[in-house]
Amino acid sequence: MSPPAPRHPPHQGHKSVDSLVRVSHSDALRLLFACSGDKLIPHFRNCAMAAWLAVFPAQALAAPEVRISDSVILVPDPQARSVTFWLIVHAGCADEAGGQCLGISHYLEHLLFLGRSTDHPEKSIAFFRDGAGNGSTTYQSTSYWQRFPARPGGQSEDLEKLFRFYTERLQGFEVGEAEAERERNIVLQEYNWRIASSADARFYVKLNRAMLPDDPQGQNIAGSPEIISGYSVAAARAFHQSWYARNNATIVVHGPVDEALVKALADRYVAPLPFKKLPDRAWRQTLRSYEEAALDVRVSDAEARGVDMVTEKMVRIEESDRARMGAARLVLSSFLSGRFDGAPHDVLVEQGGLTSGIDYIGVSSVGPGALRASFSAKPAAGVTPEKLGGAFWSYIGALARTGLPQGMVERLKKRIAEDRVIAAREPERVMGGLTQWLTGGQSYADYQARTEALASVTGADVTAILKAFAGPGRRVNGVLSPPS
Repeated sequence: MSPPAPRHPPHQGHKSVDSLVRVSHSDALRLLFACSGDKLIPHFRNCAMAAWLAVFPAQALAAPEVRISDSVILVPDPQARSVTFWLIVHAGCADEAGGQCLGISHYLEHLLFLGRSTDHPEKSIAFFRDGAGNGSTTYQSTSYWQRFPARPGGQSEDLEKLFRFYTERLQGFEVGEAEAERERNIVLQEYNWRIASSADARFYVKLNRAMLPDDPQGQNIAGSPEIISGYSVAAARAFHQSWYARNNATIVVHGPVDEALVKALADRYVAPLPFKKLPDRAWRQTLRSYEEAALDVRVSDAEARGVDMVTEKMVRIEESDRARMGAARLVLSSFLSGRFDGAPHDVLVEQGGLTSGIDYIGVSSVGPGALRASFSAKPAAGVTPEKLGGAFWSYIGALARTGLPQGMVERLKKRIAEDRVIAAREPERVMGGLTQWLTGGQSYADYQARTEALASVTGADVTAILKAFAGPGRRVNGVLSPPS
């Protein structure tokens, strides 16, 4: 798993934690292609896509992963020294009953790792004595992974054990009350370790709640000591019965594994599983309703390391093509986090001297038609947090008025596409990017369509996002500092 990000409240897992990743890129490369007309490759709908394929030939863009079935994907890697198996259930904390993220999905993750089977009598988090295992819970998903060394005699026996075990877990689980109580205590220990003992985490929990007071994504995946003490196996089982199903899960396999073997295992263990009617996901489908406001969250904490300033804003935006606008957010985040002339590092750090460096900056989707921009940095000596935060939003307003030039947009798109082509040659990176995409609540169909979506982005798309953030919205300014 990715190491925990030091500046964001973590998703919950067992031994390590997935960070909230904001995609960033360094300086873009020089634009190498020029567009000469729609007739270049008539099959594609616009000139940008034709030019894209002129630079990246079909063999370079071929998917390095293999879609075995509707819910099984293989990332072949003949040179890998280990085999990794993922089960990603596309339901997380925000899918809990009543739109309340209490952490039941995370508790269920713990309970499933207690699972045993006829050929595996021990806890599944230690499935192989010479391997490793872990899990994580986000607002959108719950995932489990196992890794074992590649066997000289082949991977069929150990991989079959994993397919058999985890497809059984999709159907149900059994746990005794003593074990359930022990896992409640472990969840509480995790809360104390990751939230209660971290000034940053405590601060971000308050900041997130202020930004999204009526949304499950504004609540804490880890719950709270009071909530955790009330966790029940019955509640975990109800969540399992609602969301754990073949048609709401994806298995990803990476390593020196034959496609025919994975196909045989998918046919034997996954294909017979029934489809299930899933509950409505109102929080994913409904346009966000929020009160426009300007709020301050100031926290004085003896464990704070200096003064941290965070400013965030949530706005509404028209997204008739969510895939294209998602790619436009990526392009904008790449510019904002880069070292370009006119980018925030140039304006706020090098020219303005308002901070010695930007901790993070990015634009993310909160839900249909709702975007969230975040900026965090430590103010320079003599600079107040209010001045630094105000300078950032003044910068966004000025950039919205001028727009991001189409030439810069094309350069950024080219850089992102080149990164993807390079990553496609490294199967382990493919596995990491694919599983991160799926655990983030995005579909495999959109993952496959990323290249075309990115190619279709225009400067007007990026400017539309900037103009949204320059307009009205819900803004939260946060300051974490030691006691004065």
